[in-house]
Amino acid sequence: MFIKHSLLRGAGGDLSQQLREALAASGKERIRDLVKNPLRCSLLCGTWQSLDGDLPDTKAKLYQGFVTTFYQWKKPRLNWIQQQELNAALGKLALSGMLNETDRFQLPESVAYRVMGASQFELACRLGWLNLVARDAETAEGIYAFYHPTFQEYFAALAVEDWHFFLNHIPKNPQHPDARYRIFEKQWKEVILLWLGREDVGKEEKEAFIKALVKFKVGWDKFSGYRAYFLAAAGMAEFKDCSLADEIVSQIVIWGFGYFNKQKQDWRTFLDPIVDRAREVLKETDREKAGSALVEFIRNSGDEYTRRRATKSLGQIGKYHPETISYLVELIGTSQDEHTRCVAAESLGEIEKNSPVAIATLVELLRKSVDKKTGKQVAYSLGKIGKDSPEAIAALVELIRTSDHNHFYPHYCRYNVPTCIILAYSLVKIGKNNPVALAALVELIRTSEHKVTQERAAEILGRIDKDNPVAIETLLESIRNYRPKDTRYQAAEKLARIGKNNPVAIAALVELIRTSRNKVTRWRAAECLGKIDKDNPVAISALVELSRNSNERTRWSAADSLGKIGKNNPVAIAALVELIRNSGTESTRCQAIKSLGAIGKNNPEAISALVELLGTSQGEYTRLIAAECLGKIDNNNPVAISTLVELLGTFQNGYHLWELGNKLEKIGKDNPVAIAAFVELIRTSGDENTRLQTAEFLGEIDQNNPVAIATLVELIRNSDNADTRCRAASSLGRIEKYHPVALATLIELIPSYHPEYSLFDPTDSLLKIMTGKDFATAVSGLKNRLTSEIYKNDLGRNERCHEVIWNCAENMTYPDFYQAWHA
Repeated sequence: MFIKHSLLRGAGGDLSQQLREALAASGKERIRDLVKNPLRCSLLCGTWQSLDGDLPDTKAKLYQGFVTTFYQWKKPRLNWIQQQELNAALGKLALSGMLNETDRFQLPESVAYRVMGASQFELACRLGWLNLVARDAETAEGIYAFYHPTFQEYFAALAVEDWHFFLNHIPKNPQHPDARYRIFEKQWKEVILLWLGREDVGKEEKEAFIKALVKFKVGWDKFSGYRAYFLAAAGMAEFKDCSLADEIVSQIVIWGFGYFNKQKQDWRTFLDPIVDRAREVLKETDREKAGSALVEFIRNSGDEYTRRRATKSLGQIGKYHPETISYLVELIGTSQDEHTRCVAAESLGEIEKNSPVAIATLVELLRKSVDKKTGKQVAYSLGKIGKDSPEAIAALVELIRTSDHNHFYPHYCRYNVPTCIILAYSLVKIGKNNPVALAALVELIRTSEHKVTQERAAEILGRIDKDNPVAIETLLESIRNYRPKDTRYQAAEKLARIGKNNPVAIAALVELIRTSRNKVTRWRAAECLGKIDKDNPVAISALVELSRNSNERTRWSAADSLGKIGKNNPVAIAALVELIRNSGTESTRCQAIKSLGAIGKNNPEAISALVELLGTSQGEYTRLIAAECLGKIDNNNPVAISTLVELLGTFQNGYHLWELGNKLEKIGKDNPVAIAAFVELIRTSGDENTRLQTAEFLGEIDQNNPVAIATLVELIRNSDNADTRCRAASSLGRIEKYHPVALATLIELIPSYHPEYSLFDPTDSLLKIMTGKDFATAVSGLKNRLTSEIYKNDLGRNERCHEVIWNCAENMTYPDFYQAWHA
């Protein structure tokens, strides 16, 4: 749509249509992804008329065209020599900014003048390449930025004269002043890729750089070798005629999905960090080569599970590639495994919209599948790829009609649903407003003898055809007449989902509330009415009346419903206050308190009622709920906090202490009374778990609290329980950054962690708290755990250490990583 409005129709035909067709062509995936950005799309539309119908196939060529178009748009008009001179000056400034580790895209005016020279800087500003975006708070110096950050990366790439700027490997001394390892720094990745796409850089020089990346191996360090190789693979999208491209992409596929070990006669896979990153880089590399490599891999793989995983990846990257499409068609026709055929058909449908082969395959599988789980997956896949397809809709409709939909399911839940409903849910995605789909659902509602089936079909009907009268009336009828309360509740919930602002549903519910003698029916109708018609006075009045003149169960339900639909409504708040004061049971009173907490924010009457209750109630649980809700509707209310503090001294049960501490943590941030109460509980309690929980809460409401930190350190040092030590270390790391005890403890616990015996994984905790200098400490502490013996005997432990060190390597410079490894 953006392209259509951005291009005028030319004499030679519809330019927008020509551009859309060019973007849809094979090999243009990277360009297609790039121009989803409105600015790039606008620039491409401006460039398109000068491209003679031939889109660039790399990002570098695309930006080269953008720069040319930019100069055509702007005044003053520059000749070719002036453009090149300005480009060179902009390249120097862009590279200078990229070398600034803290503010790469914020360029001080003084720096711009010094690097570019006055005339070139001022010209760049007039043209709009550079724009004033801020001023320094102390000096008022202007801060400039490029037209878009990617243009800064592009101009920086133009200024790089030699690939050794990115990598100058000195194996025995990476910290040498001449060593360069920018290939491992995230901010340089786009610059490197754009450099590889430059047409003015010789193929031999690019080849030399790619070979240096592929061969980057150091005996002690396998992490950096993989990372360099992954960068080389990503570079194939820009350097398409690289002699190593096929070899590189094939290796990435092996790392992503495994290989058959002929000597051991079994299928081997790699560690998860390698697998995950290899599969991601397949989406970044040359899509055509990646698709071909995956096709070859799937064709030769003997492991069915691995074939399915690779087929799924093929669906993500193989769009518009004829070879990929033909292979998936072949796989669908030859595979004997139902699940593999289903995955292949879904992948084909993602690659080729409304593929008749994919749809026909899924339809056939749906008809023949015996296994219900497979059938459900097939129906889901058909719903994903068959949008507006008459064949897919017709097949689903036929199967809905012939499946058994009158069977009674005693435990009707999401794991026990009739086949007809599983099939019907797929129509939600592909049958919007389709008359065949609508007719089938209406027929299902009218012919099924099972009320729950009717209700689910009505909900689906309402979702694909808004305000459908049959759907609305079916659910209303269930609310009116059907006896089981749980089913009536389900019908009301479904009507609330599909009947928003529907006048027929609103009128019917109002009438039902006024005429029904059944209090449960009136309650469900009132709650549903409040959801589909916000602040409806009839709904509120009905619930208020039920809260006054019904049995306790119905009064409890009315209070619950008021909390869902009565936000800031004074009538609803007054009714809940009345219920709190007059209810004969604690359960109803507590529900009224909770609902008041949900709808009475800053309401004086609600606050007053809860304060009064806290002064008179003797029930511990009631006071706990009231204090929590008071803290919600009146932030830092002293009565709420003092009540929770008082209760803190009386609760002995571990779960209740956790619940109480959790509530106090939510409303007592930086509150001195709450802080003092937690400190006192730590001081007096002899229970290890209580002290741990309390220290955690204390650290959350009072950052860097010394008592919390000291308690956690003590528990780490003295506890015999690995889970306690892990929790304490994790909390300590969150409360105080860079705490050495937290880091050392988690590093120590990782090698001994066993998921069968421990609830808390120290790896997860360490990955969450690591920052800055922690990375070097983790590398030094875990490097010796990556032995071949541990790999053979305890793969899980090795994998956890590997994941942590890989994360560290991605967040450190190579010299720092080298130093940490050899520390």
